Amino acid sequence: DWHIRHGALLGICALLKAWKKTRPKSIGAWPRDILARCVCLLCLDRFGDFSGALIDTSTASGGVIAPTREIAGQTLSLLYSISSAEERQQTNESLASLAMAEPWEARHGAMVALKYIMTLSTVHGVDDSLPRDTMSIYQMARRAFSDSSDDVKGEACQILLQVSHN
Repeated sequence: DWHIRHGALLGICALLKAWKKTRPKSIGAWPRDILARCVCLLCLDRFGDFSGALIDTSTASGGVIAPTREIAGQTLSLLYSISSAEERQQTNESLASLAMAEPWEARHGAMVALKYIMTLSTVHGVDDSLPRDTMSIYQMARRAFSDSSDDVKGEACQILLQVSHN
């Protein structure tokens, strides 16, 4: 049930935020495991709510509300921000594969994670490899414009807006 996945991720995300305040120099085995599980969840989660798609009545835009993918993307981005350059590269490769997966929900999950990675990277900075990471993320978002799902395209637009503000 999506409620269970969502609640568990909220708890894990809160724990990681508290742990991150201890200023860890790198991530160990258990945070790497959480990072990998977030990628799996982004790939496998299919829950999306379309009933709230037109929350902003000033525009005709809408989209899917995917609470579990959103929290998984936020959790992944927290870990990404303190990961080594090698771990970030592996994560980028996993998200690139996910961005080309068959179900649109998996592609949407990849774009959600990339959106939060860009948000944290631009706000807090992530060492000298950020420009290379940004270029990789930019290329993935740019490819998503040819996606058949408007929701995937919408997330890609949000990523590119963040890239353009840097």
